[in-house]
Amino acid sequence: MSVLILTFAASASAAFTCPPMPDAVTTVNRDIKSDIFASIGSLGKVKAGEIGVKTETEAKNLFEKYPDVGWVLALQMMSATYCNMLKNSTSLHETEKIDRWEKFQNKVLVLEGTPPPPPPLPKDCFSAKIIGLPERTTAANTTTPVVWTPAHCKMVVQIYQAGALVNEFEKVPQLSGVVTLGEAVTATDGTIHGGMIELKIWVPGNHQPADAVWVKVLDNSPPQASTPLAKFKIETPSDGKVLPFKPNGYTFKGRYLPCPVNGIDVYPIVHAPDKNYWPNPTVNLMPDGTWNATVYMGTSNNINGEVFEIYFVSALSSSKASQTIRAVQQTKGASSLGQSLPQGTALLAKTTVKLGK
Repeated sequence: MSVLILTFAASASAAFTCPPMPDAVTTVNRDIKSDIFASIGSLGKVKAGEIGVKTETEAKNLFEKYPDVGWVLALQMMSATYCNMLKNSTSLHETEKIDRWEKFQNKVLVLEGTPPPPPPLPKDCFSAKIIGLPERTTAANTTTPVVWTPAHCKMVVQIYQAGALVNEFEKVPQLSGVVTLGEAVTATDGTIHGGMIELKIWVPGNHQPADAVWVKVLDNSPPQASTPLAKFKIETPSDGKVLPFKPNGYTFKGRYLPCPVNGIDVYPIVHAPDKNYWPNPTVNLMPDGTWNATVYMGTSNNINGEVFEIYFVSALSSSKASQTIRAVQQTKGASSLGQSLPQGTALLAKTTVKLGK
């Protein structure tokens, strides 16, 4: 939708027809409106030739101060305010009003078609601190989240080992607690860098890290056991998929080899943000080499963007591991396996999903 609606005749005495205030202005609080009116008022003090530059400066200042208002809405409010200010001016001739309005309109039309300036990062993010990981701790495991304060800061997370960068989450700066140490120490080529690592967090684009700690990472991935399954592949959903909460569960599908296979069961186990392992209904191994499973995770109160790991593990049907898992299954979510998997299970595949609203 265009920001500006204005008609005027060639006559110097023509009346203005100003664009109305947008309907969404009702969502903007009084303080923001006052700032916009004051900002537009400052345009009345500049020369006609400076209108374009001053308009761009004021628009960007307002958006940086109030990024939640929205770029187009801010421009619409500025346009309606400035037009009426010109219309009601008694110190400007009609031709001056039209000249100023045209210069303002030309600049705003250009701004409307350009991306809004990124809002500035809060100043306290430049001194963000990693918490929960004492310097050179030996207790950190792969499920430990990387947490910092202030929690509202989106930061670049980097992992160094022996002075070399082995992984970073830079393309999408992360919120506190989203990345686990397990994800952080797994390089893009799949290599896992356990042991002593240096963890750094950065303000995007800054040249100095906000904080850094040395951490010894212990591998607490699920125990391995022999399994007759040579191949088990997850096809849907894709790794890292963002899913809305569904109380009836999510359907996972894939393929396995060899087919058929007897004497083993495959279980989807959800590793939730509470660090517990929650067994789900046993995977259906179909005779054509495909499999499917219904997996339940999260609640309607989950935090937007929370990460859930889903492990697919196998165990001999007659084993104690299977007995333990089936017993917890029967509680239908009332209890978990605790913070570790039973001995005798074999990890077949793993994926992650993020729950959205």
